Amino acid sequence: MKTEITNEGQALTLAIQTIINNWNQQTKAVTDFFNRSDTDYQNSVAPERNKAVYLLGHIIATNDGLLPLLGFQERLFPELDQYFATGTKWEYTDFPSITEWRKKWTSLNEALGRYFNETQPVQWLERHTKVTAEDFKLDRSRNKLNVLVGRTLHMRYHLGQLNLIKF
Repeated sequence: MKTEITNEGQALTLAIQTIINNWNQQTKAVTDFFNRSDTDYQNSVAPERNKAVYLLGHIIATNDGLLPLLGFQERLFPELDQYFATGTKWEYTDFPSITEWRKKWTSLNEALGRYFNETQPVQWLERHTKVTAEDFKLDRSRNKLNVLVGRTLHMRYHLGQLNLIKF
């Protein structure tokens, strides 16, 4: 089936929808992983490596950072910095419960989904909040869409780690 694109606006819309669809596929795969038995989350990717509970929390914390980075709103869960900010203990054991992670994951994805649906195609090509206007003039690829692509790949990478865990 060939899709005919008649103008640049349609091409941009299709490209962005493709990227958002990929994001949605990755979030669904992580959601499916969340549906495992609560006892599975203490398993590690490999000996002396991250546990599922850490990776899931890390994905939530990282994706939560999209809200301010894309200029949508402040983070929903800044308290996650105690576990995932630079310099925290590597082997942290006092994580929120899996039930709490699931709630955070669901509410975060609902918020991101609303914003993604409200964002117009041309807005995805605007600069994100961590790049200055001057730097953006020099490199237009430092835009919101590029951030979404990067975070989608980041989520996919960690999902790959989660899939290595022996249950």
